[in-house]
Amino acid sequence: MLIVDKDKNLINTIKDYLEQAGYEVETAYSGHEAISKLSSRDFDLVICDVDLGDLRGFELKEIISKEYYQVPFIFMSSFADMDVLVEILRSGAESFLLKPFKLSLMKQRIEQVLENETLKKEILNLKLLLSLNSFSEEISKKDSIDEAIQVLKLYLEKFCNPDMSFLCVTQKSKIDNLILDNDRQEVCSKVLNFIENKLAESDKTKYYEVAGKDLNSSEFNEALIFIVKNFADSHLTVGLFKKDNYFKLIEKSSFLVLMSHFENFYHSLNYRFRLEKAYLEIVDSLAKAIESRDSYTGEHTESVQKVSLKIAEELGLKEKEKAILEMAARLHDIGKIGIPDNILQKPGKLTEEEYNEIKKHSLIGYEILSKAENLSEVAKVVLHHHEWFSGKGYPYGLKGEEIPLLSRVLCLADAYHALTSDRPYRKAFTKEEAIRIIKEETPQKYDPKLVKILEKIILDGEF
Repeated sequence: MLIVDKDKNLINTIKDYLEQAGYEVETAYSGHEAISKLSSRDFDLVICDVDLGDLRGFELKEIISKEYYQVPFIFMSSFADMDVLVEILRSGAESFLLKPFKLSLMKQRIEQVLENETLKKEILNLKLLLSLNSFSEEISKKDSIDEAIQVLKLYLEKFCNPDMSFLCVTQKSKIDNLILDNDRQEVCSKVLNFIENKLAESDKTKYYEVAGKDLNSSEFNEALIFIVKNFADSHLTVGLFKKDNYFKLIEKSSFLVLMSHFENFYHSLNYRFRLEKAYLEIVDSLAKAIESRDSYTGEHTESVQKVSLKIAEELGLKEKEKAILEMAARLHDIGKIGIPDNILQKPGKLTEEEYNEIKKHSLIGYEILSKAENLSEVAKVVLHHHEWFSGKGYPYGLKGEEIPLLSRVLCLADAYHALTSDRPYRKAFTKEEAIRIIKEETPQKYDPKLVKILEKIILDGEF
């Protein structure tokens, strides 16, 4: 705690008494000296005379509350007229001591104030914890680091109140600086050098409180730095700065809680990405295996991709939808990995039993692709790409708009390329013949709106 009074004898008496009672005590003999000490560290309590000579005690409390942090005050005064009592009440002081007073009474007041402050902090910490936990729930719904960082930035601004902030990524000792809020290259360079040195030392610490003077910088008073260390050689670092003031204890605690939640998300997302990357490599290998079993499939998937994307462009689909469609066209026959060679490569017409086996490939493809979370939308497109507009397709007999749009596009593109390709049991149809056949089978099989788009594309000489 801090004792502020211009009476040095009284201050020393109070200091000795409180230190014997087990309290840590600092002293100040003027308002400006008190401001200097209060701005450099957090105190739990200020015991202050109403008249400090250079400042009124009420002015000191107002300055500290507005510019630095909230701290409880016990005011002392040698007189207690009505004006002084009104000012004490208006200031929001926690208690008042009329001089002269017994030191035991002062100790009792201190204990009461600190007990009340502890209760207030517990209530505030509970509310804060509930608010900060919502951050963990919110970022858990994000699919990328970039999206999570935007949420992190909002929470840091709300709960930590920085004047500046930055994020940087280090990759194998190379630092790539991504500044979030400011363009102060000098500040960032000094902090990044600090980070680089810590990483070079293999320092296991991930949280640092750094004074501007320790980095020979006049741009900030204090920085909070948190390094999210990855499994490999890459690290993500977030830094917050206070230019003129210092971070409050509650702001530091909030920073640590938020960054701990973010660190858990970062590691789990990276782990998931690595698993999905490995799974995608397996899926791609399966697709290539199918192409090696059936020479038609390789050329077919490439052509289906081109036709599908052209229809998507005419529809004005978003980039994300086009990316899903492109991947679905690439992998739409992956389920054929589960179809026996004697059926898949049969040169003649299939029997009903063999055709029923072939029909299983869309379900098999769905089961393979849905294992990877980032292929879940692709899997749905593949699952339904043999549904007919009339509801007589497979595997579920969906009808019309019940069939996902991308599946309807893929179904049409798949059919068009199949008709214009040589098959073991027939020669390829011309483009004109293929369009005629497709129109004859619309709306039984195909979406009429999409057929019109395909016809326009073909007439325009796109394929």
